[in-house]
Amino acid sequence: MNRPKLFLRVLAFTGLSMSANAQTTVVASGDCGANGNNLTWELTSDSVFTISGSGAMYNYSRTFGEDTLPVWSDAIYRNLIKTVIIENTVTTIGDYAFTACSKLASVTIPNSITAIGESAFQFCSRLTSVIIPDSVITIGKDAFGNCSNLTSMIIGNSVTTIGEAAFSSCSNLTSIIMGNSVTMIGNNVFSSCSKLTEITIPKSVKTIGGFVFVYCTSLTTVNFNADSCISMGANSWTAVPFTTVNIGNNVKRIPENAFIYCSQLTSVILPNSVITIGNSAFSYCTGLTFIRCEATNPPKLGTNVFFKLPADIPVYIPCQSYGSYTNASGWRDFTNFVSVGITINVNDTACIGEPYLKYGFNIQASQLQTAGNFDFQNLISHPTGCDTTVLLNLLVLDCTGIEELTIDSKPLTIYPNPASGRLTILNEQLTANNVEIYDIYGRNIVNSRLSIDNSIDISHLANGIYFLKIGNKRTKFVKN
Repeated sequence: MNRPKLFLRVLAFTGLSMSANAQTTVVASGDCGANGNNLTWELTSDSVFTISGSGAMYNYSRTFGEDTLPVWSDAIYRNLIKTVIIENTVTTIGDYAFTACSKLASVTIPNSITAIGESAFQFCSRLTSVIIPDSVITIGKDAFGNCSNLTSMIIGNSVTTIGEAAFSSCSNLTSIIMGNSVTMIGNNVFSSCSKLTEITIPKSVKTIGGFVFVYCTSLTTVNFNADSCISMGANSWTAVPFTTVNIGNNVKRIPENAFIYCSQLTSVILPNSVITIGNSAFSYCTGLTFIRCEATNPPKLGTNVFFKLPADIPVYIPCQSYGSYTNASGWRDFTNFVSVGITINVNDTACIGEPYLKYGFNIQASQLQTAGNFDFQNLISHPTGCDTTVLLNLLVLDCTGIEELTIDSKPLTIYPNPASGRLTILNEQLTANNVEIYDIYGRNIVNSRLSIDNSIDISHLANGIYFLKIGNKRTKFVKN
């Protein structure tokens, strides 16, 4: 492949000085396309570097004795570049394209770019923020490494691969948002990002390399949402002081070595979705004060998952699963299981001045004298010790004007509830088919007749709670 050519339009650059009203001139220009002149570049005296044309950029290289770095990497040009403009017909940013452009402070990556090459912006020490658009699929090795003033990074939703050390030693990086398509995070990607305090690993991630977060000395919170991550390199958390890991509710697999040597981690809560935990996942996590596993079926453990943890550390498990854990491989090594009861969240409605007697509650009418939302809690004890806690959010309504709101001994049976289109009444031998619907203020807003299939259209109703009456039968439903 032929290296792109250089055309110098202004040769006498050294010592260039321009007044405020002077005309902008071209300092240098040339080809930079993968196919020669499919792309051209131009550097002007106002410190703007523009890439024009269509297609991919040439991939430059830095190989000992065989460098093919771009012409503008020469200090005389490189130190002039402050702004990079890339036209939206360019499809890639080449390897080493802007390495060590230490005055570069602004770059806009258009949504035509699909790949950012190796070391493309490495050592661009004046860049402070970068938005990678949704068009980008791959970010190359060292792409933004050592961008020491980079404080924030947004990675678009199409990026699948983040190359080795892509953001390594970005020592002022405090915020990074990864898109929901990332499947591979390479070795050392965020190593020595010493001001990063929190990181969220998206659910799409399948592979995480080694030493990814090494020396992220301010990182205290990790949100691990990768629901099917199959591998994670060793020593990812060396010299990382994080104390909290939030494992997402859809995570099925915690990979081998996931949190090995995380000695400052104080607690871990494993959601009900976890099925397997890989070898040494929590080995040497000597700061753990308890483990909570919400899975009814004990997750399958690899070898040394909790190596160096004391056998008597409290392990909180669902009370109905006590026997399963005490007999499961790996889990049975613990001696201090603590049974945790079931918690149920309920949302319901009631009327002012009427008692509420569902779900084990005995809420007197005198307690429901004001409209609004109220929270109640009830503990239902069982002889087995597997107690149930019911958390009730009760919407209390002023039902004045709704005749006989209480449901009689043979209430209507309807489905679905909540509903968005049609409600179907299941009761047999209805004595009437005239339907009345009331809103929560007691206003009669529908008078209609059931269709031949015992249903009624409610699609025109606003979302909310309603009361349905057919003859002497009544019930409540929710329109959503």
